[in-house]
Amino acid sequence: MNDQLKEAVRWYLDNQNDPDNRATVTATANIFKLKVNILRKAIQRQLTPIQKANKPRGRPSFLKPYQIEALCAYIRT
Repeated sequence: MNDQLKEAVRWYLDNQNDPDNRATVTATANIFKLKVNILRKAIQRQLTPIQKANKPRGRPSFLKPYQIEALCAYIRT
């Protein structure tokens, strides 16, 4: 994210406190000379919490734990 976009997002979020005089995305985009859609997406990303990616666990184990123990016991004897 470039500096101008970061500054616009920061300015937009800082000016949301007053319910009578809230900044709009369109007005903020015009002030900072940005495209409305780009600013809207950046604000949306800023407000969305980061979620951890689900790591694939791979293929399930071929043998059950009790089968592994039985196999190990058989090998030892």
